[in-house]
Amino acid sequence: LSTAEGAMEAVRAASEDAPLDAVVHLLGGFGGGQAVGEDDPGVWKQQFDINLFSALHTFRAALPAMRSRGKGRLIAIGSSTGGVEALRQ
Repeated sequence: LSTAEGAMEAVRAASEDAPLDAVVHLLGGFGGGQAVGEDDPGVWKQQFDINLFSALHTFRAALPAMRSRGKGRLIAIGSSTGGVEALRQ
């Protein structure tokens, strides 16, 4: 889901049999473990791809059909628990 194409395919597959009434984004990850100043920028990019851009791509893929039907819900559920350990270091 970290690419627009992947999200479009997921939304297409999920809506094959019936239109989507809601899309829930519950995907996330934490790839850190080092102090902020020591993490590789690639780790940050991966976390943005997983946590932010996957939601953006998925919601953008689902929106046109929901708008044309005049209804639908987009729900994003996130958690900061993954960052708690990194903040202690």
